[in-house]
Amino acid sequence: MLPLVSPPIAAARSPVTRTSPIRQPRLARTIEWIVLLAALVYCADRALPRSWRHLSTDFPNYYITARLLHEGYATHRIYDWTWLQRQKDRMGILRSDQPVVGFVPNPPFSALPVWPLTYWPPLTAKHIWIACNLLLLIGVAVLLRSLTRLEWRRIALIVGLSYPLLRNLEYGQYYVVLLAIITAALFLYVRERRFAAGVLVGIAGGVKIFPIFFLLYFARKRDMRAALGVAAGLLATLAVSLRLFGLEAHRIYWQQVLPWALRGEALDPYALSANSISALLHKLLIFEPQWNPRPVAHAPALFAWLHPAAQMLVLAPAIFLASPMDRSAKPLQLEWSAFLVALLTISTLPSSYHFTLFILPVTVMTAVLLREKKYSALALLAILYLAVSFPLWPRPGGDGWWALAAVPRLYLLLGLCAQCYFTLSRGGNHSADLRIDRWKWAAALAMLLGVQILSTLHHQRGVYDRYGARIAISPDILSAVEPSVREQKIDFIAMRVDGYSLASVGGPSPPALEEADELSHTSARATAWVEEAHRESRIVKLGTGTTARIEVNARSNASRHCSHAGGLRC
Repeated sequence: MLPLVSPPIAAARSPVTRTSPIRQPRLARTIEWIVLLAALVYCADRALPRSWRHLSTDFPNYYITARLLHEGYATHRIYDWTWLQRQKDRMGILRSDQPVVGFVPNPPFSALPVWPLTYWPPLTAKHIWIACNLLLLIGVAVLLRSLTRLEWRRIALIVGLSYPLLRNLEYGQYYVVLLAIITAALFLYVRERRFAAGVLVGIAGGVKIFPIFFLLYFARKRDMRAALGVAAGLLATLAVSLRLFGLEAHRIYWQQVLPWALRGEALDPYALSANSISALLHKLLIFEPQWNPRPVAHAPALFAWLHPAAQMLVLAPAIFLASPMDRSAKPLQLEWSAFLVALLTISTLPSSYHFTLFILPVTVMTAVLLREKKYSALALLAILYLAVSFPLWPRPGGDGWWALAAVPRLYLLLGLCAQCYFTLSRGGNHSADLRIDRWKWAAALAMLLGVQILSTLHHQRGVYDRYGARIAISPDILSAVEPSVREQKIDFIAMRVDGYSLASVGGPSPPALEEADELSHTSARATAWVEEAHRESRIVKLGTGTTARIEVNARSNASRHCSHAGGLRC
């Protein structure tokens, strides 16, 4: 067990170092103003209007879940994709606004910040959400100015050049909120308010899981107060979440959703567009007849070793380079920056908007490199920051070894990690006591690695044994449920990126509808009955060469009381 008690440190009493703002040559200032104005024009003319007009992707996931809670529905089925889709249709959210919704892999607590907005229609709620995010960005800028003493112009430039930020606003995601919480936590930690900083990190962990790993950082710093703060924040969010969502939703999350998310399997694990270590190794080493028929080799045991080992190799330097002996402002800011970049690099499900959080470490690194007049390193940082954020990387085919060429953002993330570690290591503490402490941490991390490997090997037992009995379907189908036999073919409900529809194997599929979702069906001999779900549901009878429609009363909150019977849902 590693001690968490802080050692007596003389420097810890005065952690904040006041420095004058960093002055730049006139030409540099002129160029920065031009780039900043161009970024603001693009944001005002293109990005914000696009975010304002449509619901887009992620915001409906949170809004629908929060509104179900607001309306008094039982929320134990929030991780049931089809059931949540039914609620989307009942609330009148069109396919053109958002074709498919799902709450995986979010913890239940992450819906609560949107709960006050459910008094308004979805698009109005998103408008308010965007406005709140912009106000939070102002608060983040104030905190970053206080932490780094960087000029306002430069802070605005770093924010304005963050394409992930624009994606975050367009999709209605949470990463501006997380950026504000983590920046405020660092602000408090630098000022020796360590318990309060830990509480904020714990609350961030209730919204998205990855901030919980800051417990490793606080353990490395031997900071019991901050670690207790994280525990207090997590327990508070858990208590609120249990009270509102109930035990069953949390049981499903902890037993099913979270383990799959940590392995990178909560969504398509072979999607190289994620540019993650997890997706790359899945693509190289795991055979899947529908989504990955041509890997380099089918080697699940090798994947079980390489995946956690690669993640540990990326994260370990952030832990080893954090000094338990130094609590001054500059090292703390660099340590938080390196740790945050490492956590996002090893994420199993990274999306572009995740890198909104890079505003914090890039601002800190920029201030440090400018003061030290490391202009070549600053240029490299700018290139990596812009390249990681770049939205239009080509997506080459990723079968076999070509998968290695299909993840450029992953290599850029590793480069940004390396630069953070190099900046942090300069002038570090290399005392004999610290080297001994690192050996203890190496042993602890090796044990953690062993647990991860054994857990993955246990999960893989029997998973790949039934591939030979699987019926092949189209690779664009993300989920296939409720199979039934009709004549010489098998009907099922298919989830695609554009919605749910009845599909068939062994014969032609019925034409999909443009607006309504087909969420359940049943059949008898040559006839099938399909539910078309929208604000008002109806049953469609499909026969040989004829289609008859029979309207049923399935309005508003009727689906609250309906159950699955005979293959049909109300």
